[in-house]
Amino acid sequence: MNKLVSYLIAFSVVFGGVAPVLAQPQIKPPLPPKSKMMGMATTTPATRMQEKKEEMKERMEARMQKLEERRKQMIKKFFEKMVRRFDAAVNRLKKLADRIDSRLTKFATERGKDVTALRTRLAEARAKIAEAEAAINSAKAALDGALNTDTPKEAFEAVKKLVHDARDKIKEAHQALVKVVTEIKGASGGLKGGTATTTPIIVP
Repeated sequence: MNKLVSYLIAFSVVFGGVAPVLAQPQIKPPLPPKSKMMGMATTTPATRMQEKKEEMKERMEARMQKLEERRKQMIKKFFEKMVRRFDAAVNRLKKLADRIDSRLTKFATERGKDVTALRTRLAEARAKIAEAEAAINSAKAALDGALNTDTPKEAFEAVKKLVHDARDKIKEAHQALVKVVTEIKGASGGLKGGTATTTPIIVP
C-alpha cells in the first residue's frame, strides 16, 4: 500500500511539473512584414512580359546603332576614295595648265604671236580648277559634319550634292583647258615643236 501511495505521489509530481509547460501557449514564428509579402507578389506575368519587351527594345536599338555606325564607316571610306580621285584629277589639270602656259610663252617669244586672248582663256581655266578645289574642300568639311550629326540621312544628301558639284567643276576645268589647246593649235599652224596635249581627265 505504501508503495502504491509513493508511486502516485511521484507520478503527480512529475506530471504536475510537466502540465504547466504543456499548458503554455505555443509561440509561433513572426510573419514577414506585409511590405515584403507584397513585394514578392509584384512580379506578375504581365510585369515579366513588359520587362522582356523593354529588353528586346534596348537590344534592337543597340543593333540599329551598330548598323548605323557601320554604314557611316562605309560611306566615309567610299567618300575618301572619291576625294583621292578628285585630288589626283585636279593635280593633273594644274600640270596641264602649267604646260599650256609654257607653250604660250614659247609661242609668243619664238613665233612673235599675240597670246593675250589665249592667256585669258587659260586664266579662266585656272579659275575653274580653283573652283573645283574649293568644291572638294567643302565636301570634305560637310562629310566630317555628317558623321557627327543626329540626322545622317539629310547630312549625307548634302554631302552627295557637294560631291557632284566638285565632279562637275573638274569637268568644266578640263573642258576649259581643252578649249585653250584647241585655239593654240588653230593659231598660225600651232606651236613650233608641238603643243600641249590634253590627256583625258578621268573623273569618277
